[in-house]
Amino acid sequence: MELQQILVAQEYIGIDQKSRASFWVVAKILFDKQLRKAVKEEVNAAWQSQHLDVKSLCANATVLDRIFHECLRLKAGAMMGRKVPAPMRIGNKMLRSGGKILIPSRQLHSNVSLWGPDHHNFAEERFAKNKNLLKHSSYRPFGGRVSLCPGRKIAKEQVVAFVAILLRRFDII
Repeated sequence: MELQQILVAQEYIGIDQKSRASFWVVAKILFDKQLRKAVKEEVNAAWQSQHLDVKSLCANATVLDRIFHECLRLKAGAMMGRKVPAPMRIGNKMLRSGGKILIPSRQLHSNVSLWGPDHHNFAEERFAKNKNLLKHSSYRPFGGRVSLCPGRKIAKEQVVAFVAILLRRFDII
């Protein structure tokens, strides 16, 4: 697979990430009364004179932030592209030097030694209990190092703005 094909694939996957994250964040908020109440309070605090302060919402909405990250951990399908630096064996596969590989983040997000035996369950509070999870090498919803998505902050702003507008404009009980 050529590098250009990898970049195009990552672009399409990245576009899908926002839609997928938006869906799951809204779904989790709608079906959990306590989360909905907490997020509504955070969202209401970010509205200033009928205008949404997205930067403030991203900086101060801790519950919404945890929901966003847990939804990405459980539902994201990002991949990281790498060039094989030297011949190496992974399992029974031999990788040639100069070859290109795609590494799915999904398996990292299911790492039992980091996320625990309940890794398959939605538990937004895990990000409150351990602040270092966001920087851990087993959490890569937007890639990492050389393939870190430059649009990750904009994507988050779009998702939280969508949620804020939805909660503001519609009376969700």
